[in-house]
Amino acid sequence: MLEQKNGKPVSLPHYSVPLALRQKVDLSNPAELAKYPPQVGRPFTEEDALQIETVKALIPGLSALLGKHCELVLNSMENPDKSVVFSVNASISQRFEGTFISKRGLENIQKILATGNEFHLYFPLGPNGEQMKAVLIPIRNKTGRCLGVLSIGSSLEITLAEFLRENTPVPANNHDDAQIFKECEDVFGGGQDVAIERAVSSAWQAAMLEQGLRQRDRVKFVVRTLYDKGIFNLRDAVSAVSQGLGVSQATVYLHLREIKKDTST
Repeated sequence: MLEQKNGKPVSLPHYSVPLALRQKVDLSNPAELAKYPPQVGRPFTEEDALQIETVKALIPGLSALLGKHCELVLNSMENPDKSVVFSVNASISQRFEGTFISKRGLENIQKILATGNEFHLYFPLGPNGEQMKAVLIPIRNKTGRCLGVLSIGSSLEITLAEFLRENTPVPANNHDDAQIFKECEDVFGGGQDVAIERAVSSAWQAAMLEQGLRQRDRVKFVVRTLYDKGIFNLRDAVSAVSQGLGVSQATVYLHLREIKKDTST
């Protein structure tokens, strides 16, 4: 998938150069070092090192939010030969901890710093030609020195099923009706109505992750999930569930009879 300009495809930059083709910076060559930001290769102060550690501590939480199809790489400018100090899902670009930063990587950082922007957002191609969305965020100290760069790259070609599977909460099997009721009363103060509404919503989201289910089968899936959790032991649950699913009470009773028959055989 290529960008279009005047109706014609435009070649996109690649997210990461293959490991075998990456060029290292010669730290012993002053002329080469002069091409890059002056802060490259200079020792950190204690405060600088603490700032990098603070950013590093944020990455696991960001990764949990963004998911496994998103790579996060933290580069430090203190030692370009071992620039990557932390990475998650780095198999996308092979930039694991201890990996050096390439000449092209430093050139990109130089360009961002020259613009004075807080970040650089772009849409490159991944290692296998897949469309990606990426951002480079320089990390500066209070004097303006660039201490490092946080690189975040996410695939734009994951399927809807994969996206839902990764971003839809599915309740644990041990969440019975009493637990749901108590949680809803404690958090929302809504009592039984809120408990059933929350249970229906969670069960429906789980049904959406099941591929190949027709609409009727999804409804039955939800009713079975709620039955297994004891939701129908609550007063007026059939009425509340039917409203939540947008079906008649007769439909809910029909599924309940089928489920009870299946479990008794």
